[in-house]
Amino acid sequence: MAGKKSTYAIVRSKLIIFRLGLALLLSTQVSCAAGAGSKKLQELQKDIDELRSIQAEHTADLVSIRSEIRKLTGRIEEFEYIQSKRVGSDLSALRENVTRLEKLVPPPPIVPVIALESDQALLPKLAPELAEPLGNALKEIRLGNFRGAIPLLQQALDLVDGRAESVYPLFWLGLCYDGVGDLKQALTYYHRTVTEFPKHKRAALALLKEGSVFIRLGDSKAAKLSFQKIIRQYPKSNEARIARERLKDV
Repeated sequence: MAGKKSTYAIVRSKLIIFRLGLALLLSTQVSCAAGAGSKKLQELQKDIDELRSIQAEHTADLVSIRSEIRKLTGRIEEFEYIQSKRVGSDLSALRENVTRLEKLVPPPPIVPVIALESDQALLPKLAPELAEPLGNALKEIRLGNFRGAIPLLQQALDLVDGRAESVYPLFWLGLCYDGVGDLKQALTYYHRTVTEFPKHKRAALALLKEGSVFIRLGDSKAAKLSFQKIIRQYPKSNEARIARERLKDV
């Protein structure tokens, strides 16, 4: 309806402009009596007033249309915002469900579950650039995908190497190489964990894993030294209790 009204107004405007032009042409060519010229001027003024009226109506129509467009735009933006909040909430709930399901999957025996879940719980406190690759690596470790976790851990280590947070990628790199059977690399990262962070809780666990690797390599003497070091430096730890048991078999 608004479109037809607008089109009609444009046609009327063009007709009035044509009549104005014609009236001006006639007024210049016809040199009639003063009364006739006055009549033409009155008609011309009437057409001008009508044109102004049409223009005013047309402007009002445009203002009304623009107002409606703004209202519609606002409603669309409101709808998009509500939808994004709803989708975001659904995604958050889905992620929580996936996380709960992942925790129901037991990792391979080589993986220390308590340490794994402890480090996963720590992720929100870490910088996002570290938490993302480390978190993804821990998920892969839980699934036993050690090869898939190694590049993620290396990425995390490259970001924080030399800082306190590097203890986490260092220890888990040792475990992943241990898991894929690369015992030399496993010893390298376990050793770095112990020497660079001797007071961290992962140091005793790294020593325990180091001793196990030495046993697999047939080096019982080195294994015994690792276990004894745990008992000496971390006597009250759970790793010290395990080390005492292991020493009986070495």
